[in-house]
Amino acid sequence: MKENILSLIKSKYKVIRETNTEINVLINGHNLRYIKQSHKYIVDGYNTLSVSELIKRTNPDLYKGVDKSFLKKGGHRGDIMHEQIAYYEATGNISFSTEFKNYLSLKERNNMETIDSEMFVLICNTNNEPLCAGRLDLFYINKLTNQLGICEFKRTAELYMDNVTLQLNLYAYGLYQSFGINVDNLICMRLRNELNEIVPIKLDKQIAIDAILAYL
Repeated sequence: MKENILSLIKSKYKVIRETNTEINVLINGHNLRYIKQSHKYIVDGYNTLSVSELIKRTNPDLYKGVDKSFLKKGGHRGDIMHEQIAYYEATGNISFSTEFKNYLSLKERNNMETIDSEMFVLICNTNNEPLCAGRLDLFYINKLTNQLGICEFKRTAELYMDNVTLQLNLYAYGLYQSFGINVDNLICMRLRNELNEIVPIKLDKQIAIDAILAYL
């Protein structure tokens, strides 16, 4: 099954170019440029809303009153964790942080086999015009059940369930629109120092559609 899924993805997805500043991919007939530093998406030559920006529109006051230096420090640590996992998935080279070790442990205990990581998805309207783009952390298959899932990594002290639920459902909708692939499960893997857990997330396509209709 994994081989069939990979074959389907490769027929619609190709990394054209990657530099230190941007990534350019072809995805289901669309040209997507991702600008790394600004986390901006340009699809078919037009600035395109990101999943993160859409989520902020639904909850603009989430971090109101929180010290910006604290958010910046936390974000930097989260970026490092994501980079360690992404590097491992791309090269097989391991890191030695507690969070990375817990990632490997959780992944093995939950029978998760990677199909792809750091994977771009695109949501379009009925005229195939791009509306929203995102990059999911991990697309995986359960080695025992053959069920497909999307996993999001979080290092935050608090898990904002509404935001995570919307985020993962947008990814799932984008995966379906981009490749015609439906997933069976959505999960959030929490990794923060010694904390390590998997939190199941509600799978509901309508959550994504409602957000798109309301905030685009």
